[in-house]
Amino acid sequence: MTFRRPVPQRADSIGPWLSNLSFLSWLACLTTSTLVFLFGNGDFHLVCDQKLALHLLIVVLVAEHGYWVVDTLLSTLSARVRTAGEIDTQREEYTVRRRYLANLGLAGGAEGLQGDRTEKRRRVEEADPIGFWAVDGGLENSVVNGREILVKSWDRKKSQ
Repeated sequence: MTFRRPVPQRADSIGPWLSNLSFLSWLACLTTSTLVFLFGNGDFHLVCDQKLALHLLIVVLVAEHGYWVVDTLLSTLSARVRTAGEIDTQREEYTVRRRYLANLGLAGGAEGLQGDRTEKRRRVEEADPIGFWAVDGGLENSVVNGREILVKSWDRKKSQ
């Protein structure tokens, strides 16, 4: 009987392995603290009594809680730090929004925002052929208008 090696597949991240690595690091923390407690002073002839077991339990609990605190602290801090990719994506999104507003004539600071409101409305209506941005009636009205636009586009697709 012969077996063929599986074909490797490229993955974007190590996401599926994160829980396994977390478990292994937790286990290593407990094992290391236990070994340091038991053999830290060079005594390899241990007498297991109630006092040793109680002290070992305390060391394991302190190590486990210390691991939990450090893990929570590092995950909280790392979530607040943005990567270069996230910064680039945010910069690109900002640039796209800026270009869109510039095409409407609304970008450029305070001098671009002042002027005739009817002219701005006319520019928005010209740039928005389906009329979504032409009416401002609050959140509820925007949701209703958005649903109507989606229904119309679905009806057009069904008829084609």
